Amino acid sequence: MNIRSFLTFLLLCFQGTAQDNLIEKLHLLQQNPALKEKVFIHTNKTAYFPDDTIWFKAYIGDMINHPSIRTTKLYANLIDDRGVIIHKKMILIEEGVGFGQFELKAGIAPGTYYIQAYTNYMRNFGDDYHYLLEIEVLGKTLKQQDSIIKNIYDVQLLPEGGYLLEGVKNTLGIKALVNGKGIDFSGDILNNKGESISSFDSEHIGMAKCELLYKTGEIYTANIAIHDTILKINVPIAQKKGIVLHVDTNTDKDFVNITLKTNEVTFYEEDYSNYSILCHQDHQILDLFSLTRFNSLTGTIRMKKNSFFNGVNSVTLFKKQNPIAERKFFIEKSKKQTVVEIEKIGWENDSINYKLKTRNQKNHIGAYLSVSVLPAYSNTLNEKQNILSAFLLTPFLTGHIENPAYYFNSKNKKRKGHLDLLLLTQGWTQYSFQKMIKSLDPSPEFEFEYGFELKGNVTSSLEYDTIALLRNDYQIIRKESLNHDSNFRFRNLILYTGDTTKVSFIDEQGKIIKPQKINYFNSDGQKNPVAKIPFKNKHFILNSGSQQIVNAQKKYAFDMKSDTITTNSTIVLDEAIVIKKKRSQRYLDRRRIIEKYKPIVSDIGRYYNIPIPEIFLKYDYGILPYLNAQGIRLINDNPSDIHLLDPASREVFVQIDGRLILAEALPGIPLSMQEIENIMVSNEGVINGKLVRGQIYQVFTKKKYGNKAIELFSEHIVKNGYDHSKKYYAPLYNPNPERPTQFIDIDWKPHLRTNSKGETFFKITKNHRVKELLFSVQGFSSEGHLISNTIIKD
Repeated sequence: MNIRSFLTFLLLCFQGTAQDNLIEKLHLLQQNPALKEKVFIHTNKTAYFPDDTIWFKAYIGDMINHPSIRTTKLYANLIDDRGVIIHKKMILIEEGVGFGQFELKAGIAPGTYYIQAYTNYMRNFGDDYHYLLEIEVLGKTLKQQDSIIKNIYDVQLLPEGGYLLEGVKNTLGIKALVNGKGIDFSGDILNNKGESISSFDSEHIGMAKCELLYKTGEIYTANIAIHDTILKINVPIAQKKGIVLHVDTNTDKDFVNITLKTNEVTFYEEDYSNYSILCHQDHQILDLFSLTRFNSLTGTIRMKKNSFFNGVNSVTLFKKQNPIAERKFFIEKSKKQTVVEIEKIGWENDSINYKLKTRNQKNHIGAYLSVSVLPAYSNTLNEKQNILSAFLLTPFLTGHIENPAYYFNSKNKKRKGHLDLLLLTQGWTQYSFQKMIKSLDPSPEFEFEYGFELKGNVTSSLEYDTIALLRNDYQIIRKESLNHDSNFRFRNLILYTGDTTKVSFIDEQGKIIKPQKINYFNSDGQKNPVAKIPFKNKHFILNSGSQQIVNAQKKYAFDMKSDTITTNSTIVLDEAIVIKKKRSQRYLDRRRIIEKYKPIVSDIGRYYNIPIPEIFLKYDYGILPYLNAQGIRLINDNPSDIHLLDPASREVFVQIDGRLILAEALPGIPLSMQEIENIMVSNEGVINGKLVRGQIYQVFTKKKYGNKAIELFSEHIVKNGYDHSKKYYAPLYNPNPERPTQFIDIDWKPHLRTNSKGETFFKITKNHRVKELLFSVQGFSSEGHLISNTIIKD
């Protein structure tokens, strides 16, 4: 994108040929900008009870905020305020989104905790780049012995652009922290005589600015008043020559004003160096141009806002090849802003149906969304981070940002000025040209991750060219050709922790053959990388190889206004069985069978026992002859389509101890009828989560069939795979009747996706104790639109 047509020069004349060396080194970066990923975690709330579950949806975006397609792994850790990992998860990411939960189960003490999330590729950009979300676990903390708390003051004087210049009016940012938190303050700039030449007051969470005309030969001091404490801070010494940079984005609606100032010493020296300006957003380079002749001491370049990127942009001033000044500023593009509407459309029994609609200025938005539903006056939601701040702000600044979501809430009338103040005080880092080039074009040490890899080798007395990775039910996950040394390597696998897989040969007819020996080279899988977490101006080294689980406390007392509440309301009662009338023996036998096999087959109630003829037990037949006696045929005319059919030519399915067995695997299963305890059948049932119509035989063995399977094929147990996400169930009633309504949950909808009209529909159970609902909506679209809204409806 060429922005030179937007420049008006009051200070300098533009020279079309910039410094060759600088252009050469930056040209390739402009053609092939470094990739980058961003993470946002949307939780169902931000404050939890010690026996709660933290439900979350993860969003991963690329440089331009589209859903990332470059990675399938997200590392998510729950850490305490000391940096100790309490729980860790590995989340499967598909189309830029993933789902997970941290189950607290009363195993965590009250206090402040953090969710840390990052991809492997994000590690290339430093520890500050990892996503960090603060949450609270509610409860009364243990009383500590009274001690004197020593306040640690951190006051920084930050010249705009990076340095002060003698003889010009400079902008000076001031930032004051006490124990790592921004605090209100006031102050003055004093000259050598102790006279106040400029004064200031903090405008927002410990940040302020003032103007300072720095006179030659003067030394200045800042007096900072924080409550009853006065701090004296030396103002940085100004440079005698140079150019200072000032950026204004709030005065003009459509233009960014970049003001350059120099002094007479620089203006009149005959041998001055060429200067260049680079416009960029992190790793995306917008343009580069040179400034070579000075015609006056001050001037302004006006550039259209729509020529910049959405979010944080940077202007860097170079002297020859050295960056000497830089200013970050924020551009909020209206065409990327999205409106969310929620409409109540009716009732269904005890549920309320809603329609959610997204749109921008011109079009409807197709988006991936998550919605947290809470009481309108909920005390468990304090969103200090949203997808706008996580994608547009925090990745571009180093250090901790207090409440970044504040800058994207349109209800905060001064938010744009405060955002510019944040970028003034936290947006400049001094570095050499070499460090800047490395920052713009880092050499990736950590690659994108596309799933898991399983490697090993096999041996057999027979030669086969193809090897397969199988699931427990003998369905083929992946086929690969063997190389000359019988090594195999399955890439980009979607495997979950606790899964078991098997490896087998496949012959020309498609039959699976057991290898004599299998060696796995990486049976332990990949471990979470070591991460460094910035917090409270300290760094904690987190070694994910070791976890610390906080011991559960039996009781937690909660101070909420005038109420005192305990969460130890879960009571285990002795089971009482009352039989009003005697049941038939047949009925009781069936109930025992259902209770026995329900953990294996969830819908076992729809199945009925069928007898096993004595002849099959006497002569030790296998399962296939028994099925043949029922009129079931194995159709294997086509090796690629082997299946079972009943006398009516309907497909038949066989499960052994709850695991589906493929028809082609039945002849090779070493299972005797004498080893079978029960056989049950139904005309429909649930297989692998789907309702299947057709005869289904459930075969239950006296010893688990899995033991036989291990003898037939060696199982590989996945120790470090993805963690399963669980389904959220809305509470039908308040589990603790003493808990006020402002602390209850209503619903969590993480799987919403809008259609071509920008609409999606959902329903929630009506809670008669709550009159108004709060909907926290977060998400993004495939076109890079970011969606963040909080809506209250009755």
